[in-house]
Amino acid sequence: MRGFQWGYWETPGGNWVWPPNRGDLFYLAYAPWPQGTCASFAELDQRLLTNEDLVENVYATIYADPRIPKKDKEQLQVNAQNQRVTLRGIVKNRRSKVFAYTDAFQTPGVADVENQIVIALTPSPANFE
Repeated sequence: MRGFQWGYWETPGGNWVWPPNRGDLFYLAYAPWPQGTCASFAELDQRLLTNEDLVENVYATIYADPRIPKKDKEQLQVNAQNQRVTLRGIVKNRRSKVFAYTDAFQTPGVADVENQIVIALTPSPANFE
């Protein structure tokens, strides 16, 4: 792997042009090794993610979701090992468990999610009569 070169791709289809001679070209990274494409950089980044990076990305995805209440977000713990994420914590909202699971699963680099989130049952007044 020789690294990558910066260059220009034509908008429809992609002919490599250097030096740029047209104004309607946009700037993208180009991978010069034989099996490489521009999409290979995203795959390479995912393979280079450490467990700490993965945990940080999952937390960022969960905290960016407006459907999960802030109190439930603060109760969650995320652990990662070999692209497998484990979610733990106690949430009050039933939907928070599902949304946290889907957010973690949709985070780039995550291969599997184990959902150990528990829903806290609030006592009803009928239980105390």
